[in-house]
Amino acid sequence: MKNVYLANKNCFAVRSLPLLWCSLKTYYEENSTKSNEYQWADPWISDFNTKEQILEQCQKVPPHIFGFSVFVWNEEFFNQVAQEVKKQHPDCLIVYGGPQSNVKYNDNFFNENPWIDIVVPGDAYGEIVFKEILDHYPITDYEKIPYIYYRDSAGQTCFSKIGIEKKSFKWPNNIYKAQEKYLLPFIEEVAIGFLDTSRGCPYKCIYCDWGGGTYTKVNKKPFGVVLDELEWLGANHIKTVSIHDANFGIYDIDETITKHIVDVAKKYGYPKSVITENAKNHPKRTTRIKEMLAEQGLLNHIKISFQNLDDEIKNNVERVDPPIELQFKNAAYLRSRFPELSIKVEVIMGLPGDSYQKTLDQIDLFIHNGLPPGKPNIWMLLPGAPAFDPVMREKFQLETIRKMMSTEIWSVKTNFKTHSTIYGMGTEDSWTNKNVESVVGTYSYSKDDFVDMYLVNALSVSNENTDINQSLCKYLYQQHGIPPSQIQDFIYKNYIKPGAETDDQIKALFYKGYQSMYNWLHDDNYTQSDIDFHESFPMRLSHPTYFTLVMLTNAKDFYKKLCQQLADKHNDSAIVDLGIYLANGVLDSDYNPDLGRVFTTQHDWLKYFQTGVLTPGPCTYQVDDKTVFLNQTYQDINWHQHPAGSPKQHEQYLYQAVSQLGSNFSKNIKLL
Repeated sequence: MKNVYLANKNCFAVRSLPLLWCSLKTYYEENSTKSNEYQWADPWISDFNTKEQILEQCQKVPPHIFGFSVFVWNEEFFNQVAQEVKKQHPDCLIVYGGPQSNVKYNDNFFNENPWIDIVVPGDAYGEIVFKEILDHYPITDYEKIPYIYYRDSAGQTCFSKIGIEKKSFKWPNNIYKAQEKYLLPFIEEVAIGFLDTSRGCPYKCIYCDWGGGTYTKVNKKPFGVVLDELEWLGANHIKTVSIHDANFGIYDIDETITKHIVDVAKKYGYPKSVITENAKNHPKRTTRIKEMLAEQGLLNHIKISFQNLDDEIKNNVERVDPPIELQFKNAAYLRSRFPELSIKVEVIMGLPGDSYQKTLDQIDLFIHNGLPPGKPNIWMLLPGAPAFDPVMREKFQLETIRKMMSTEIWSVKTNFKTHSTIYGMGTEDSWTNKNVESVVGTYSYSKDDFVDMYLVNALSVSNENTDINQSLCKYLYQQHGIPPSQIQDFIYKNYIKPGAETDDQIKALFYKGYQSMYNWLHDDNYTQSDIDFHESFPMRLSHPTYFTLVMLTNAKDFYKKLCQQLADKHNDSAIVDLGIYLANGVLDSDYNPDLGRVFTTQHDWLKYFQTGVLTPGPCTYQVDDKTVFLNQTYQDINWHQHPAGSPKQHEQYLYQAVSQLGSNFSKNIKLL
């Protein structure tokens, strides 16, 4: 009996169903006459085990074939594991798959990575290739294996001349049902289940690499198989279903699949939530899909991916999008129907043609259309993406660094007992990867421009956590015609960027955000871009979260100073009064629920933000802390029980308040 290991460490901090393991194993058992010759090792071997624990299992059951599905978030870890496996088991065949192996443009790949025997390209159908690898093991002639990279006797990189026929691919039947005897013993621990309803992507965005290949015909999984897998996921109480398709909603039948998801959720009470990637050019259909899921309570938020709104940039990256007006209209419709759901806008920052001014313009375009500014995702060059080609690099004058932006992971605390889950705060050390390339310069912007673009965007995104800045922007736009981006630009240049006086406590805190980004870009000793808030603080913070925390733990001083500066700049003393309203109306870290808060302003700001008419006061308001956590399970506010200004107070404030204040700021305040 020969032993097969598969490792596919995902980016989630919870146990998820091993899609790759189940799919490859089921396909092999359905299509090979040699399936009884193989024993497949632990499907979750790489999810939570350390390198030492994996190697210990290999000592007990020596591997003959070890496959690694390599992505940006696991490459460093898998390289360490694979090297040691090869050292301890030199006859083991090491196979790399996934989108992260830089073999296509690197003739010296196998000499630089001598522990690797085979690389399966990310656009392959892994089931087909892996079947041939197993059927021909031990391999005497690598040329007989279709669609692989391998080394010849001289160590040179070769590519198999035999192709694969994707059109003839026969999807394996319900992969979870087929392998459930291996899954059910751990099913209560599983939080996420993956579902493929198709493979491939018809678009050719130069920054993208997707399983099954980009700019290829989409291969749709048989409808009956999809329904069987959905039924299994619901019956086994899988909390979250993540649909793997690059463009869910590209076909009419995807609406029918969505209806079945809703039916399964009604029948079993599971799944509780659904994650999808939207079809690029079918906004009406994807809107209907979101609507159906939201009506059943299966969406945690509404995600909209624009990548970028500028025509020059979209032309450069060959992005195909529907008219922007239609996208805004559909987003407004979803927001009106489901006001309780937050909208998360994703953009890729730093694409060729981008600039600081275009970043500001995009902020205004989002805000004026009722959307939050897009969360800035750094453009990482994937080896299988068209932009990785040296020709593309030269065309757009790409400048990269071999670091990746730290990812964002929340530690959500319910009753202050940690339940790890993906959400959007803090960082994860395992995302350090010296092989990945992040784009930090093109023909249209320099590395210093990149810092400015990222940080002003991060500052604007911090408004998602507290809409007090949005209220300030609304007043200045309505009364003085000042667009929101100019306010963000003003804060950035006067509080964050070098030149701001750092002997001021608040500016010194803001400046730490600039330093961390600058050091990440320019100093090889800095592998993480996030900010160490305090040595006693339990996690490092992303820039949007960090800027939010600085503003809200210094709210009164910050808004007093900022609004005085803006009042002087625009000759409008009412802005000073607005600063009092904003700083006192928000539940900042000084708020004590035992004492409450009552404050007075010289104008009726509550009426202004409801009607647009500013009338004189004085007006006295009371802060209500009961509306902030409407949809949350947190206990009552308790950050005031810790010493004022202490790391522990800020930690509790972060967990309880920072993510909740945005949508409820206007509801916190009542006129007395």
